[in-house]
Amino acid sequence: MKNLFQKTLFLLFIFISFKSLAQDDSNSLNYVNDKENIVSSAMEGEWFSQQEGYTIIFKKDTTVLEQIPKKYYDFLKDKIIYSVGYITIKSETKIYTENKPYFLTVLSGNPHIVWFRERDGDPLGDSESFNTFIAIGEAPVDDLLYMGGDFNNQPFLRFTRVKK
Repeated sequence: MKNLFQKTLFLLFIFISFKSLAQDDSNSLNYVNDKENIVSSAMEGEWFSQQEGYTIIFKKDTTVLEQIPKKYYDFLKDKIIYSVGYITIKSETKIYTENKPYFLTVLSGNPHIVWFRERDGDPLGDSESFNTFIAIGEAPVDDLLYMGGDFNNQPFLRFTRVKK
C-alpha cells in the first residue's frame, strides 16, 4: 500500500511539473471558443455601415492561430483569444483590406480586434486594431455591430447585419 501511495504521489508530481511547464510556454496562445462571448459568437458574417458606406466581413478560421506572428505572443501571453479568422473591409469604390488574418481578444475590458496587413514584403508585417461590440437583436437581421478606434476616445461606427 505504501508503494502504491509513493507511485501515485510521484505521478502527481510529474503531472503538476509538466502542467506548469506548459503554462510557462511563451510559444503558445490561449484560444477559447466561448459560445457565451457575445462578440465572438455573433460577429461572423457581413455587416454594413450606412454612416460611412463601409462593409466589414468576418470569416472564422482557427488555422489563423498558426499565422499570428511570434512578436505578438508577449502582448497575448495574459490574454484570451476568443475568435480568429479573416476580415475584409471595403466600400463601394475601394477595398481597404481583403481576407486578412484577425483575432478577437479583450483590451482594458473591451472586446478588441487586431488584424494584420502587409508591410515591407511581409504579409503580416503590420497590425491595426479597433474596439468593437455587438448588440443582439430579436432576429439576426436586427443585430448591430459597433466598430470604434484603437482608443476609447474615438467614436464608433454602427453596422447592421447584411448576412450571417
